[in-house]
Amino acid sequence: MTEARALLVMADAPGAWTWRIELDGRDVATAGRSYQRQRECQYNVNLFLAAVPVAQMAEGLVSRPRLRGLHLPGLARSARPEAEAEEPPLAPAGVRAGAGEP
Repeated sequence: MTEARALLVMADAPGAWTWRIELDGRDVATAGRSYQRQRECQYNVNLFLAAVPVAQMAEGLVSRPRLRGLHLPGLARSARPEAEAEEPPLAPAGVRAGAGEP
């Protein structure tokens, strides 16, 4: 029986950590995010590995990455005209910019 191997690696962002699981030399799972600290990364890969034995496989499921906060190069703001028409959010009542400064 082949064992999975958990690898912690430095992500592209300076000082960020990520994890991946290898099985027979193939990546079979990767972290969905990066972590600022190596110990956070290690903790989260351990949580993932603890969940694997009780996980249930679904048939016909296709995994697609989440694209939260994705900014594609070359995509100008003008490609989203509705975003330009929006007014910036107002501060809640009683809150002033620079509050607490003399």
